[in-house]
Amino acid sequence: MNILFITDADISPLDGGVERVTNNLAVEFKKRNINSYLAFVSTITTPSSQEFIDKIQLKGTNWENLLLNFLNNNHIHCIIVNVMKKKNIKNILPRVYHITRNINCKVLFCYHSMPGYEIYGNQFIIRFLKWLGFSFIIKKIISLKLKYTLYSDKIILLSKEYISIYQKFVGKQANEKFGCIPNALSFNEIANENILQTKEKEILIVARLDENKRISLALKIWQKIEISNLFNDWALKIVGGGGDEKKLKHLSKKLKLKNISFEGKQNPIEYYKKASIFMMTSAYEGWGLTLTEAQQNGCVPIAFNSYASLMDIIDDQQNGVIVNNNKIDEYVEALKELMQNKEKRIFLAKNGLINCARYHSEKVMEKWVGLLGNLKSS
Repeated sequence: MNILFITDADISPLDGGVERVTNNLAVEFKKRNINSYLAFVSTITTPSSQEFIDKIQLKGTNWENLLLNFLNNNHIHCIIVNVMKKKNIKNILPRVYHITRNINCKVLFCYHSMPGYEIYGNQFIIRFLKWLGFSFIIKKIISLKLKYTLYSDKIILLSKEYISIYQKFVGKQANEKFGCIPNALSFNEIANENILQTKEKEILIVARLDENKRISLALKIWQKIEISNLFNDWALKIVGGGGDEKKLKHLSKKLKLKNISFEGKQNPIEYYKKASIFMMTSAYEGWGLTLTEAQQNGCVPIAFNSYASLMDIIDDQQNGVIVNNNKIDEYVEALKELMQNKEKRIFLAKNGLINCARYHSEKVMEKWVGLLGNLKSS
């Protein structure tokens, strides 16, 4: 079977989120003799993935013939559309759907975020419209975008919790239109329990440094931890880069934070192995890959209850900690308890090592292979 991924940009295994998911899927498909190809809109400066047999760039205004020839020449059976940018959803999906109606090729659209996440964004225009009482305008814009995704044979969401939310924006589509496949674990191995004996007094954040991740909240939480003077032997490490990096470093200095370091954008695996606790403060997530990355390395996650699929990953007080959204003081107290209570950390970490196996690549790939098989036979 031959699969074509369509993405906003060329894929680098060093990138996060949708890029990492796409690259990992291509790796797993190859193990099952499913060939992966790639069509992308924008080029990148980071090293490009070598997991795709061939690639094309969808550039200019008349790329349909180029794509159609590519589909036919490579005998593509299914297109997995992993675009997230609004302009690409609008410009690509209807055209791809149209040219595949006369060939034996199905179109899957994968929505890698929480439906309606824009409502919870921190961009100035979003805050301004909500301040004016114009939230209905934001919802209308979301509906217009998501209705373009109906130009697909199936819409794949990250959690069944998202189906009803999605339908609020696109209308009461038949449930058969939707499929639900979670993201697989990022790393091949789940750590052994012995890793818990080598953990250090480190708290970790792995995130793109933009305000949708609300790293500024994490810094304010950490300030309260430092002010308590109870945890001077603990350190906060932030792995990642992004447009707000300079602003966040400035905020760190303004808050007079001491036991903190910005580690830059790099492979986070060694940080997960050392850290005892993982902090997430996002305004929203689609899935939260970093939570399962933390769990599979014995690092206990704590997160705000800011998105529906969080419950698929964390069972509160069993394999992580969930805090009511925006309750900073509650987050501080929950974090303090974790830092003080090693026995609790070990209990949560052990359960995390067990429970994250639900999302091992083998189990997630069974869902993908089953879905592709059903599409091919339909």
